[in-house]
Amino acid sequence: MPSRMSVADRRSQRLAQVLDAAWGIAAESGLTAVSLHEVARRVGIKQPSLYSYVSSKLDLYDAMFGQAYEQLLAGLDAAVPHGTAREQLLQLSRWVLDFAVSDPPRQQLLFQRTIPGFEPSPRSYALAKRLIDRTMSLLSA
Repeated sequence: MPSRMSVADRRSQRLAQVLDAAWGIAAESGLTAVSLHEVARRVGIKQPSLYSYVSSKLDLYDAMFGQAYEQLLAGLDAAVPHGTAREQLLQLSRWVLDFAVSDPPRQQLLFQRTIPGFEPSPRSYALAKRLIDRTMSLLSA
């Protein structure tokens, strides 16, 4: 008997598809080209259905921001720090730089303010703050 996905798992999977579509648009045409209509089309749903995953275009950018910071932090957490605090700071800096330049739209969303009216939610900004705190800790050491 095939296992059934829970509602939460299906929702999570669909949100991942929404974010993948948004990042695909951003990679092809730039971050400002992301539209709810095009995201819905690429995911294969009607635009009103998209509102059960994101409430607005700015909410979509917030979800993208949070996802990107989760990916960045996961990569940093997977790396085994070694050496002095200075050497660890250089490793962290290299990782963040490589992460940023590997995807220009992601770099714009995380480290520039190119989207008018976009400000990360407290939940998403808390992820960015984790990077700041980690960097500050190494700078203090």
